[in-house]
Amino acid sequence: MIIDLAHASAATIDDFLDGWTGATFVVSHTGLRSVCDNHRNLTDEQVRHIVHAGGLIGIGAWNVPLCLSRSAPAAAYVDRIVESIRRARALADGEHPGHGQDYVALGSDFDGWVSVGFDASGWSLLTEGLLRAGLAEAEISRIMGGNVCRLLLRGLPRNGPPLSPDLCEAY
Repeated sequence: MIIDLAHASAATIDDFLDGWTGATFVVSHTGLRSVCDNHRNLTDEQVRHIVHAGGLIGIGAWNVPLCLSRSAPAAAYVDRIVESIRRARALADGEHPGHGQDYVALGSDFDGWVSVGFDASGWSLLTEGLLRAGLAEAEISRIMGGNVCRLLLRGLPRNGPPLSPDLCEAY
């Protein structure tokens, strides 16, 4: 089982982390209060605690965790997502120096319910934004899918032969 804390309250997240028993977990779609002060987003301390416990943080792409209007242009969404990814990576580096990119992922929430500044074809804009922000291609590959792949390999049951983590290097 993989536990998702995306819709948990701050108190529930804190309680889970205080009693964490080693279960694989993720906050699949969220934001950072240090980028957008919103009750839905994680505090820097929560990010550090999640990373310390080995969790994965999916940065949301919709207007609420980014503090953007529904009508903001795609470029504003990309800039705020890049800012959030860089901030999460920096906080994670504080817990695992040189490996912060291993604890950050995309958390789009493309479910039709929320307002997103671009559709799935806009991920290339985000890749370009991350490159402009100085992230290496290997870091971007992890953030854009490799980290989620590794989380799934770690947390889901396997009925067949063991799968190699190298499988996730293609992302």
